[in-house]
Amino acid sequence: MVKDIGRASSKWQTNAANAQADYRAGVQGKGGKWQSNAAAAEGLWAQRIQEAIASGSRVAGINAVGGTNWEQATINKGSANYLTGVRDPMSVAKYQQNFGPILSAIASAVQALPPRGPPMSAENLQRAQAIWQAVHNAAQARRGGGVTPTGTYGTTPTYGGGF
Repeated sequence: MVKDIGRASSKWQTNAANAQADYRAGVQGKGGKWQSNAAAAEGLWAQRIQEAIASGSRVAGINAVGGTNWEQATINKGSANYLTGVRDPMSVAKYQQNFGPILSAIASAVQALPPRGPPMSAENLQRAQAIWQAVHNAAQARRGGGVTPTGTYGTTPTYGGGF
């Protein structure tokens, strides 16, 4: 006899809620394997993403979920997990590791800024550009290099490379 959907979903919820230890055990010690397999599959991942875009299945999935459902799931699930993630010592360490160099670059750039000018002056635009450039350079260095913007403030930068 096939269970009705109410009974099946209740059983799924109960069993899934009790599977936290199994979930953890299934992940523990597998980080290296995950990393190597995920890196090795980069080309296939890119191919499948392009196929999903070309076939329309990506946007069909987005539309099937809908904005209201996405919003409610994010509020109900994501917000409950947000604080847990923020308080996690590993998250704090990663934040410091990733944002620390950028904050240091901002502090250094502020020390070297030219004097302020009148509101909306070229001097103030140069100060803003110096901060932007410091943040950009620190972010690129943290990522191991990357493209370097060229151009002047007030224009759309062009990049020596490509995205």
